[in-house]
Amino acid sequence: MFCSHCGKELDAGASFCKSCGRPQGRQQAAGVGGTPADSAVGLTRQDFLVIAGLVVLSLLLILIIAVT
Repeated sequence: MFCSHCGKELDAGASFCKSCGRPQGRQQAAGVGGTPADSAVGLTRQDFLVIAGLVVLSLLLILIIAVT
């Protein structure tokens, strides 16, 4: 099994990831979808803020280019 957050391999029956410390909710059966690519990795708050900041900077750049 692999951590649903960071993708690191988990010990059998682990409730928490040793790497990132996140609790492991629904456990997958052994051998089913056992690769990190199969795990759903959501965006963290920090990821969201970085993306939002890049969008704002892009819009400002477009506005500056359009005005000049």
